[in-house]
Amino acid sequence: YRAIAAITKQEVKLYSRNGNRFNDVYPIIINALKEIDYPVTLDGEIVVLDEKGRSDFQKLQLYDTNPEVPLYY
Repeated sequence: YRAIAAITKQEVKLYSRNGNRFNDVYPIIINALKEIDYPVTLDGEIVVLDEKGRSDFQKLQLYDTNPEVPLYY
């Protein structure tokens, strides 16, 4: 999923191009982004990689039923 991360000293917002918030869906990414201690806006993608290191959209869609798979932003 394409995702915009808006990071300030007060908060981190992760949302889609349509404005749908991802904060509650991907808290592990939010926690990692909180480690950035300066204001920045990032434009990236949330992905799950398969065994060969390629993004696997189906695994990402099933993340809520299999949260052990590693997410990348």
